[in-house]
Amino acid sequence: MNRPADMADGVWMTKAELAALRRISSGSANRLIRGQRWARQRGNDGRTRVLVPKPWAEACADSERTSAMRGLEPNPESSTEHDRLAATLGALQAEVGQLRAEIAAAQSARRQAETERDQERHGREVAERAAEDTRQRAEEALQAAQALQKAKESRPAEDRAAQVTTEATAAQLRRLTEAMAARRSLSRWARLRAAWRGE
Repeated sequence: MNRPADMADGVWMTKAELAALRRISSGSANRLIRGQRWARQRGNDGRTRVLVPKPWAEACADSERTSAMRGLEPNPESSTEHDRLAATLGALQAEVGQLRAEIAAAQSARRQAETERDQERHGREVAERAAEDTRQRAEEALQAAQALQKAKESRPAEDRAAQVTTEATAAQLRRLTEAMAARRSLSRWARLRAAWRGE
């Protein structure tokens, strides 16, 4: 084992930083520090740091860079998955476009149906008003015809009544004339009788 006095060169870091760098837990970092007997010291911030030898730190850094480079290397499986996802996305976009076209067509058909329904309702209302006007005119014409018929039927009775009245008036006038003539005749005979008697 290397003793702390022999570690003249290294990187000071906290236990948490060491655990993150090594990708290990805090307990594993404690065991590593105790096992390697790395130097420790408390900083002004109150946290304890350990002196990690450069080989350990650089090995961790090299591992980080290697992992990063591996992440940048093309992966056939990733490319295939990407192509599959791209094809799926393209199919979904085409389906969305088709659905949008169908929705637009349905909305257009609905507006056309609403327009036709409004026109039909308007035409029906106009026809109903025309039928009502025709019915009213027919009723008025029927009432006028009935009144005219009643007037024609009542006129002979009126004519007969007028004729009876005229005949009665004429009869009364004849009787009055005869009475007046009889009275005048009676008066003349009365005057002749009085003259014969010497009255």
